[in-house]
Amino acid sequence: MVKSYRMNIRGLDSKMEEGIPEKHTVMVTGTPGTMKSSICYNFLYHNAKDEGVNGLFLTLEQDKDNFMFQLKKLGMGEPIEGKLNLYDMTTTREQWERMSKDAAGGGGQISTKNMDLETFKRQIETLKGVLNFELLVIDSLPVLEMMFKMDNPREDLFHFLKWLKTLGVTTLLISEMSQDSPKYSAHDIDFLVDGIIKVGLVPLDLTTTVRHIQVIKMRGVHHSTSPMALNFKNGEFEGIPVII
Repeated sequence: MVKSYRMNIRGLDSKMEEGIPEKHTVMVTGTPGTMKSSICYNFLYHNAKDEGVNGLFLTLEQDKDNFMFQLKKLGMGEPIEGKLNLYDMTTTREQWERMSKDAAGGGGQISTKNMDLETFKRQIETLKGVLNFELLVIDSLPVLEMMFKMDNPREDLFHFLKWLKTLGVTTLLISEMSQDSPKYSAHDIDFLVDGIIKVGLVPLDLTTTVRHIQVIKMRGVHHSTSPMALNFKNGEFEGIPVII
């Protein structure tokens, strides 16, 4: 029997059989302000706390202090020593960006992309060996593309996602949707991932907007594709059926 992991969103989990199958790569995408990072952290936190599953949250966007401040403001649980780790790679990202600028300023060609990406992979492999995590969140895909100056993002991401599979972990990749486009990602990589969870903001009237969450696809899982209203209260998420 394939092991699965619950999203720990009340109401949504019951629409996804046992949850996300192990070793799946799932893209969590949506427009800004839809709590994508919080949803993914919540996934790691409850699987660590309730099921004893080791997880790693890899942040490329926010530094650790800012992220921890956000968690406390939301009333969410803090990282659990030995079970849930938050790894801040913003400093590493800034160092690589400086290296690229220095190379360009010195008349050299910026050719650090492949080296940097390989270094990034080796860092994750090292963390896997040390932390023995089964669940991984990468925040975020657009920053990853920017960090490594991908000349052919679709092809480069294909190889990166293929490499992710070799880790043998279940991965949530946070991505960003444009306000003006229905595309789930900038480079149409939908077919490369095993699952897509979309989060959006839906206006009810001129003064009220609600968050919606929707499982667009999840390979190997019988699931509802109907959107649900997403509520967050007292540190917990809940998916509520939308009545039309």
